[in-house]
Amino acid sequence: MQASKFLAIMSFVVLTLIFLPGFLLAAERGVISKEEIFPGYCHMRFPAMVESSVGTTHMLQEPTTTDIVDFYGPCDYDPRGAEEISAQKSDRQLEYEGEAR
Repeated sequence: MQASKFLAIMSFVVLTLIFLPGFLLAAERGVISKEEIFPGYCHMRFPAMVESSVGTTHMLQEPTTTDIVDFYGPCDYDPRGAEEISAQKSDRQLEYEGEAR
């Protein structure tokens, strides 16, 4: 009984040490999930920017939004960086142009 309890605790500790850094890093960047598909190439899911902040100097992510970006690309991609801000501005503009027709 003692051996199985010890094994269960050690398994939990090892798994925590393996996965916790990735979860913490993902949470820091506002990433919901991040999976490395092959070295340097990841699948990430993160909340879209708050619509009212698009075009401002401080784009905000909405943590409770159902508008989720499903991204495939480099693992070091910053979901709050200039490239993503530009992409979401373009997407919003296309949405507005579609609604105006």
